[in-house]
Amino acid sequence: MEQKICPGCEEPEVEKRPACPLQCGSDKCKAYQNKSKFDPATKPIVWILGGPGCGKFTQCKKIMAKYGFTHLSTGDIIRAEVETGSSRAKCLASIMNRGGLVPNDFVLTVLKEAMEKKAQEGVRGFLIDGYPREKSQGCEFEKAIGRVSAILFFDAPVESLVSRVLNRAQTSDRSDDNMDTLKLRIATFLKHNQGVIEPYGDRVYRINADQSPEEIFVEVEKVLDPIVAEAEAAEAALQEARANQMSEAMLAFKKSETKLAGYRSLSLDQPVKVNKPPSRRESHNKMKTGSNHKRTPSR
Repeated sequence: MEQKICPGCEEPEVEKRPACPLQCGSDKCKAYQNKSKFDPATKPIVWILGGPGCGKFTQCKKIMAKYGFTHLSTGDIIRAEVETGSSRAKCLASIMNRGGLVPNDFVLTVLKEAMEKKAQEGVRGFLIDGYPREKSQGCEFEKAIGRVSAILFFDAPVESLVSRVLNRAQTSDRSDDNMDTLKLRIATFLKHNQGVIEPYGDRVYRINADQSPEEIFVEVEKVLDPIVAEAEAAEAALQEARANQMSEAMLAFKKSETKLAGYRSLSLDQPVKVNKPPSRRESHNKMKTGSNHKRTPSR
């Protein structure tokens, strides 16, 4: 658990569960039990990784259009949070103004909230862009939010990345589309990326990004089609289980209603005996009978 930056900070700590050391992926493993207000088995989580200029944004748009996923960038989420003017926003702004890095727990909190909100809106899955950037962040993500279904790594030679970004710089307003910043961004990515993907084995899909967007998306579809189909089957099974539970509950309710109606009809059919109070004459006769009774004298 990371230390809170500000004294008296009211931000809650992020609840986490240890990652599975074997990466078993079993539903019975506590590491993979649901930790969010949505189920990753029915709403898959996909990390989008790749160097600057690899075409991530283009592929994310295609995935969103075909599969109904939502695209979440941690940078965009944090900037949106700062603009709210909340107490959390002031804390974030203070950190960023000092040139500090936003604590990972903070990033996870706002990311988790954004994912839960989108889940309520009915999205079918999540594309997480710009996170994780380091190995430890990936582990923390699965502890705090849930299991990642797939990691799409858009791999392209450094020469292609540089060429694409410099071409983009001619029409974009991005301040980081320049040679000096680009070299730093690529070096940072190459330094950390292998460590990020290493623990996830067959969940990592290395996609050749040095081809046309259409050709790249064909490879993306080969990865996502079975994942989405499995999620849809899990959702259908969940809905069927809920429907069965509802039917069983309704059946039990009807049975209890039938029993209650039977008890009511029985009580209505049988005459109710009412004990009337004795009349004055009956009371007088009882008293007279009692007075005529001879007592046995005591010795």
